[in-house]
Amino acid sequence: MTSKKIIVKSPATAANLGSGFDCLAIALDIFNTVSVEIGEQNIQISGEGENELPNDETNLIYRMIKLVMDKWGYDIPRLTITCDNKIPISRGLGSSSSAIISGLLIGNELSGRQLVMKELLDLGSEVEGHSDNIAATLYGGFQIVVQDKKLNSNVVIPKDLTAVLYIPKERISTDEARSVLPDSLGYSDVIYNLGRVALLINAFNSGNLNDLKIATEDKLHQKYRQTIFPSMRLIIDSAINAGAYGAFLSGSGSTIFALCKGKEMTIAYEMLDAASKVGILGDTLVTKPSLIGSTIDIL
Repeated sequence: MTSKKIIVKSPATAANLGSGFDCLAIALDIFNTVSVEIGEQNIQISGEGENELPNDETNLIYRMIKLVMDKWGYDIPRLTITCDNKIPISRGLGSSSSAIISGLLIGNELSGRQLVMKELLDLGSEVEGHSDNIAATLYGGFQIVVQDKKLNSNVVIPKDLTAVLYIPKERISTDEARSVLPDSLGYSDVIYNLGRVALLINAFNSGNLNDLKIATEDKLHQKYRQTIFPSMRLIIDSAINAGAYGAFLSGSGSTIFALCKGKEMTIAYEMLDAASKVGILGDTLVTKPSLIGSTIDIL
């Protein structure tokens, strides 16, 4: 068991990309940093969630460390855990996946690195309940997941592709966003999405980014989630009209994600303006996909 400082950085992620419900996710250049040392029992949180996330043994990162150590029969030592959070919480940007993977990586390091990456992916997916954000958090890049077969595959990301995020002040929990989804779907809606998710992967691989407007359309989840976020469609349309290749709800929301090359400031302004006109408060952030997933350093 190491007595040195462990530092893990893990990226934000956006799942679904419109048509790829529960099977696609992309990592973003927004990172949470967790540092851990054996010593005093203490959890310090700064940045996002600093006044609301638990700083005791119910903390998700602590629980994941303990999960791995319990698996191998180790007692968890007294730990000083310091979290610097940049990923907004309950905004569809993978904050829980970041915490899960950070804790699993730290627990694995403290247990002698007995789990390989694929095993960490499987364990993280089991905890999270789905694999898309977990895969993108762990590996980075743009990931396809086939959850029942425990498979993931990397998709090429076109050079210089950028992301404009509109991040509302209003939150949407994953449980709430899933509660409005129907128990069954019609063939026509499934076929609608199948064609678009295939087009989406081809657009990334080929660089035919003009296809993204159609490829990011969806009938499986966004129209149902609009019942709890009525202005979603308005903000998506404002991004596309301002020059985005495609725009969609990031994960379960509430963030709206626009893909572009250039016109970032115009797109950000139009998204902010459209939201403010209907009384929705929020902020915009220009970022880019991250080819780097979670990293661990021992100092």
